[in-house]
Amino acid sequence: MEANDSAVKRYAKKAGKSLPKDLQRVLKPLMIAHYADARRYQQIVDNATLTVINSMNINPLYRLHYLNFGRQVWAKFRRFGAKTLNNELDRVRSFWQEKGLEPEVLLAIQQRVLSALRAG
Repeated sequence: MEANDSAVKRYAKKAGKSLPKDLQRVLKPLMIAHYADARRYQQIVDNATLTVINSMNINPLYRLHYLNFGRQVWAKFRRFGAKTLNNELDRVRSFWQEKGLEPEVLLAIQQRVLSALRAG
């Protein structure tokens, strides 16, 4: 969580500098709160993905690709409802399979990320 806190502090320093002063007073607290929330969820997604990666002894060269897949699962989760979500996740999974990632690992990451997101 320390990394999250320092990232939010860095963002707070630079957020809204291009806005007029009266808009800064109104929008900056909302911007910081939204950023902090997004960072918290990104950490949940990354931890869930890394748990699967570490348990399956994945080659370190592929870690970033699997992390990107987990983040795409999160993006689809935020955007789509149940039926459309399943179709979109199938499409994303097949995209990464074509790139050479293992289908079993992708499915395990997808399930772990979705359960972590639903737990909140």
